[in-house]
Amino acid sequence: MMVFRQARQHLYRMLFGVGASAVFVVIFEQAFGHSSIPFAICTVILFAMATGMWKYNCPRCGSNLFMRKGIPLPWPNKVCSRCGVDLKHGEQDGRTG
Repeated sequence: MMVFRQARQHLYRMLFGVGASAVFVVIFEQAFGHSSIPFAICTVILFAMATGMWKYNCPRCGSNLFMRKGIPLPWPNKVCSRCGVDLKHGEQDGRTG
């Protein structure tokens, strides 16, 4: 599978995680009242999920697909910001990790 496609699937998993976390917090607060515990649980889980973004790198130069000039963004590059390779249609299986 192409590295861009894998990175995009990671983005979709993160979006689902954020939505599920919001629903979890609302349901918890409706059932048990206000508490910081569900928010803390969701924060830890989302942080652990987000660390997966460092696995998606350019197959040619190793640049991370989620980084633009040192700034991490939530969506992956279609074109490598360092070497310019087309990641959406280009080289295969650049996932490292």
